[in-house]
Amino acid sequence: MGACESLIADFKYSMMDKFEMSDLGLLHYFLGLEVNQSAYGIFISQRKYATDLLKRFNMLNCKLAFTPINVNEKLAIDDGTGAISWSSKKQEIVTLSSSKAEYVAATALACQAVWLIRLLTNLLDQEQAATTEIFCDNRATIAMIKNPTFHSRTKHIDIRYHYIH
Repeated sequence: MGACESLIADFKYSMMDKFEMSDLGLLHYFLGLEVNQSAYGIFISQRKYATDLLKRFNMLNCKLAFTPINVNEKLAIDDGTGAISWSSKKQEIVTLSSSKAEYVAATALACQAVWLIRLLTNLLDQEQAATTEIFCDNRATIAMIKNPTFHSRTKHIDIRYHYIH
């Protein structure tokens, strides 16, 4: 990845000399992410992954819920953009409700979003044109995220998980 085509070509050929490899062209998939490169920029999504999950659990015809959380409204992001997450791991803490579990997960996603935004901005030297939305289908979690003074439900949650605010 770089701005100078001749340096990129030289690097590819030197790698092909030392290792058994071939040039497959533009990147389309990476670590489960779909990558679409165009004149307007690079767009990353998890559409195939989400569709495969829905197929696996026979939920392709499930009822849709549009409840986006705009990352910019919750975080002070220097470059004004959002990002996606591809993490799959157990949560570090045990919660007593699904709302609190999703609150912690949304915070983890927001942290990863900031990291990925900074990484892509540094690599591409280009800021993301539009915000990235975090989708959450739990109304109580959305209420806790939107209202930082929702003290009775969040007072026992460790302060680091309030980063989403």
